[in-house]
Amino acid sequence: MHDVASPVLEPGVVYTVEPGIYIQEGAPGVDPKYHNIGVRIEDTILVTEGEPRNLSEAAPREISEIESLMKKKGIGNVEVK
Repeated sequence: MHDVASPVLEPGVVYTVEPGIYIQEGAPGVDPKYHNIGVRIEDTILVTEGEPRNLSEAAPREISEIESLMKKKGIGNVEVK
């Protein structure tokens, strides 16, 4: 399920934190090549008895890391059979 929240932060609850930027067509001051795109970075956070744990901390974040991942067979660019 998505966008379903527990009313309390208690150990075992997992939240997705997903900040993003979405640029609409005709957005003032934005180069048109960036119109109609969106970028979102999601983190999956586990509430624990102590510090929260970021379950997605090893996910690629930098452009070079993402481009390298996308070149691998079966990762979004080649049909997996």
